Amino acid sequence: MPGGGDACRCVVESRRDGNGSQLGLGVTGGHVDVLIICDQPFWPLDQCYRICGYHMTTTLRRLGVNAAAVSVKPLGDDAPAALEAAMLDWPAPGGDDVAELHRAWRGPAARLHHRMARYRGIDREELAGVITLVDRYRPRVVIGLGPGSPLVLSVLACRSGVKRIWCVTDELVNPNLSGTSRDPIGSWWSRVTRLSYPGALERLFVGGLDGVVGASATDTQLSRLVAGACQTITIPQVVDGEYFAPGGRSVDGQSLVFWGRMDCKSNVEAARWFATRIWPHIRVRWPEAALRIVGNRLHVGVVALGKIAGVEVVGEVADIRPYVQSSSAAILPMRCGGGINKLIEAAAMGKVTLASPRVVRGLQVGSGSAPMLVCRGAGDWCRAIGRVWSSVTLRSDLERRARQWVQRHHTWDRVAARMLDWIEDLPTKRRQALGIPRPHMPCTDPAPLRPGAERRAA
Repeated sequence: MPGGGDACRCVVESRRDGNGSQLGLGVTGGHVDVLIICDQPFWPLDQCYRICGYHMTTTLRRLGVNAAAVSVKPLGDDAPAALEAAMLDWPAPGGDDVAELHRAWRGPAARLHHRMARYRGIDREELAGVITLVDRYRPRVVIGLGPGSPLVLSVLACRSGVKRIWCVTDELVNPNLSGTSRDPIGSWWSRVTRLSYPGALERLFVGGLDGVVGASATDTQLSRLVAGACQTITIPQVVDGEYFAPGGRSVDGQSLVFWGRMDCKSNVEAARWFATRIWPHIRVRWPEAALRIVGNRLHVGVVALGKIAGVEVVGEVADIRPYVQSSSAAILPMRCGGGINKLIEAAAMGKVTLASPRVVRGLQVGSGSAPMLVCRGAGDWCRAIGRVWSSVTLRSDLERRARQWVQRHHTWDRVAARMLDWIEDLPTKRRQALGIPRPHMPCTDPAPLRPGAERRAA
């Protein structure tokens, strides 16, 4: 799972092996074991599923798994060479594959299937290219990323022996549901309308997949309740610990930072709530305190916050890290949606983080207390910020524990290995429905997906 989906424009760096040579992502002998797929392009890296797709592919390759990524829509001319090397081209489907898609989408729900394709902006005949891909590269597992990937994966119902997995990244139902309680009654119909398409898409297609990977317990539970998923697992979101690392920059005394895509309702609501409800009390006690709001696609309501004393609306930046590293604490006052990506990024940089209960829900923090301060109301926020700014010992302890927590639970190698173990033991939906036992894998079959399986067997 990704970290840094919101405002971070990550610099894609080449992974190298021990001899310093670049690890290629080419396909070996026209075959891949794991195909990572999305209906939208993997660039720019401003969404969770895009970052997840890039890092998942490179991590699996580094662990010895033959993996590649592909998107229905092309990357674009500004994508870096390292990302282009990780991608396969989406093929033009043959006539037989198009006919096969139409046969798969016939029946009472056929019109709804086609409407879902239009909703995602995909030509349904172009979508048949996924059949061509599977026939050409013969993957054992196809992992779909993004809210539209269940639609793409559903086309492969005609191909037996391929495990189809959906990673719940940037899912649309949960953020809309979480904000309903605070909306005026007059806006409920609008929100229901916005929920109808993603809700129908998940309900139509997710239940027929072989498995669903959720980034939190909430994601996993919703995939079962709303979408009808049967085989699920919760694997925490992760971050590139080398990219997001403590920077050793001088810290600006009493300063806070909040970042994210500022056209996202949850981020806009969090920024406005904190700046108007909490920040005035902070400024009364600390007149020199500063709050920085960083992010692209600024909503007009966020721009207006710059008129509040001590609030600086920075806007879009090429690199979020200097702004986080130079602030004394990161705030995540989320009222709806998630925010876990920002929390993990801040923790990886060894930054003190103050968060609402919604952000930390379902996080794996081990036997000790969470390496962040959880604030439930205005009084909690003011007291917690005061504790951080008045105690060097507390700040140092939280910074150290935050970095250790990320390295223990939220690294790409750990999460990729755990996901492969689960996928390797997962029966396909079709085999399970037919009651066919898992076949013995002869020695001529491809090696097991999980890295190091041969060594453990020996």
